[in-house]
Amino acid sequence: AVRVPLLPRPIGSNVDALLESKWVKRDPYSADAKFMRLSTNAIPNSVELKKQWCLPTSALIQPLADIGKPVPVVNFGAAGIIRCRQCRTYVNPYVQFTDGGRRWKCNVCGTFNEVPVEYFCTTDNTGIRRDINERPELNCGSVEYLAPEEYMVRPPMPPTFIFAFDVSYPAIASGTLATALDAVKSCLDSLPGAERTQVGIITYDSTVHFYNMRADQSSPQILVIPDATHPYLPQPDDLLVNLQEARHQIDAALDVISKAYGKTQDVEGNISGAIQAAYLVMQHVGGKMMCFQSSVPTQGEGKLRPKEDLASYNTEREFKLRKAEDPFFKRFGGECNRIQMCIDIFCCPPKFTDVASLSVYSSVTGGQFYFYPAFFARKDGMKLKAEITRNLTRETGWEAVMRVRMGKGLKCTNFHGHFMIRSNDLMALPTVDPDKAMHVDIGYEEQMVPHQMTYMQCALLYTTSQGERRIRVHTMAIPVVSDVGELFKACDSCATGAILAKLAAEKIRTTTIKDTVHIINKKVIDILKEYRQLYSTHLHPHNKLILPETMKMLPLLALCMQKSALLKGPNEVTTDERSNIIFQVLSMPFDNMMKFFYPRMYPVHDLNQIVIDKDTGAVTLPASLPLTLNSIKETGIYLLDNGMTCYLWIGRAISPQWLIDVFGLQNPTPQDLMNLQVGAALDNPTSQKVIAAVNRVRQNNMYHQQCYVVRQGDPAEAMLLPWLVEDKFQTLYSYTNYLGLIHKGILTR
Repeated sequence: AVRVPLLPRPIGSNVDALLESKWVKRDPYSADAKFMRLSTNAIPNSVELKKQWCLPTSALIQPLADIGKPVPVVNFGAAGIIRCRQCRTYVNPYVQFTDGGRRWKCNVCGTFNEVPVEYFCTTDNTGIRRDINERPELNCGSVEYLAPEEYMVRPPMPPTFIFAFDVSYPAIASGTLATALDAVKSCLDSLPGAERTQVGIITYDSTVHFYNMRADQSSPQILVIPDATHPYLPQPDDLLVNLQEARHQIDAALDVISKAYGKTQDVEGNISGAIQAAYLVMQHVGGKMMCFQSSVPTQGEGKLRPKEDLASYNTEREFKLRKAEDPFFKRFGGECNRIQMCIDIFCCPPKFTDVASLSVYSSVTGGQFYFYPAFFARKDGMKLKAEITRNLTRETGWEAVMRVRMGKGLKCTNFHGHFMIRSNDLMALPTVDPDKAMHVDIGYEEQMVPHQMTYMQCALLYTTSQGERRIRVHTMAIPVVSDVGELFKACDSCATGAILAKLAAEKIRTTTIKDTVHIINKKVIDILKEYRQLYSTHLHPHNKLILPETMKMLPLLALCMQKSALLKGPNEVTTDERSNIIFQVLSMPFDNMMKFFYPRMYPVHDLNQIVIDKDTGAVTLPASLPLTLNSIKETGIYLLDNGMTCYLWIGRAISPQWLIDVFGLQNPTPQDLMNLQVGAALDNPTSQKVIAAVNRVRQNNMYHQQCYVVRQGDPAEAMLLPWLVEDKFQTLYSYTNYLGLIHKGILTR
């Protein structure tokens, strides 16, 4: 018998703490887990042991993650940045000082280095520098160095933005253009960079239009390129202008765009032509291009074709639905990366498009792809505006490169995320921000790792929006173990689940969903079978599933992946939606991934459990519940948040007074109930607490979650039911059934 309430799951009043790797004591001098998190907090000491450990040995990296406090900034001044002369590791808390402080030993490669006179300090009788408390680089796992001129191939670039608006008929009819113009205009005063910021504007349909916004003109000048498939620069200068100097012209140009295309009948929106045009404008400086796309381009290089083809599933053609067939997207995206140009795309198609191809522009340039299927401004406008605002106002690093170094005998073998690789191991990121994560696989240079402790160091060289060249360095110490039992003790099942999901997102671009699901299940079965074999059979009954304490979440996360839009069946999710999820998962931060695969469901009918601090306004939410229908009562109201969308489920037996308090509905018709929207708080405690709960789950999120109101028994309830991942849904297993499948696999393999 399965005791369902005792099954492991990330629920309760402090879910974030539950998802932390609490079984492993992290070295106090190592970087925060939000910056770097290992799938296993120990490294197998040999290739042979790594084969026995059949899970990935990888690290999740989010170099600009927000940890709630600033990273210390270090200026070495005349001494220059202190690095190992052999392996180029930056000085960190794990280096050892010798000869009374005159030399230091690199913790990564073991080389002895001379200490510059300007950096010298004596050591005590244990070899510790006497100034260690005043040296953040020697007592903190994460620091930021001010980079001297030798770290610059050119002066630091100014924050540069080009806004490219689709002005074809679909963009006008859906309200995409009006919403995007309004959002951009409202953000101009908040763009980073102050007096250094540069701005350009392009509009496009089957033609491309540049805007000359020079400050000394009476009004903006529109320059039309008649063929969007072959764009060229109509004039050499003045297509990028200083934001502060030409602010009135920029506002005027946005106003012109909002009025000039209202009667257009052109249905072509050639985004590839617009990107090539922006490339010509930005090739001397780089920067960020933001495209607002509605129509499906059908002409020239980079044209798209819808890929919805159910007949291809479970055939050798299936994976082609999820990858770009035309090499132009990756080739030209690579050219944009080379000139430090990032491409963010806000894709708002009225029907099917080709997300798999279009998102390559963003993937190769380190950009972000946003997808709003069947966009309609009244329905999706708030989400589009909120996500444009976050994109434009968050901390952003420019013209960045990143490298990860490993200790002796180890190396980074594969790099996963949205960037390009140069010279084998250098990640090129035209822009980088707190919402981007990537992961690297750790491999072996030799058959054995010769030490009991190894190290990982991630170094991100970038330009701040204020024009400073900085190097953010994260360092962590990792134990090296010789026994598979120690690996089980060090496993971080949540990080492992996140990495398996990212690997699955890559895998389904080259194979079928069915094969990918089989690979995930096999990995879970193989590792748990390995654990079972560690113990003699008399220590546990034959018919009992044995889960190591550190791996209790792994089967649940594996099941959640299979029930998500990443891997579920073709009848439940469109090809475009799946391609969008592939893109998001590959760069999604750890916290968002956990919420996406196992959402949080809060009971909000008991208002006493929603606590609002009178002084700070901070909101404390109720304990989250298991994702099963058994958690839901028809007299209750529940808020389900998956990090990308949220749902407010209202039981059929709820008091009519509740609907009046929260939605202001006195005598609601069935149509009113079908179209309920979560708006601003009304002047009563019930509304204020419910809206506060919705705003709390939206706080500090890279995605703006639309909140859908779902009445029990309404057709709209079909949107929420698939997120109750512990229940059996269509042909997929329930949580208890899946554990039975895993147990059977362990016993028969």
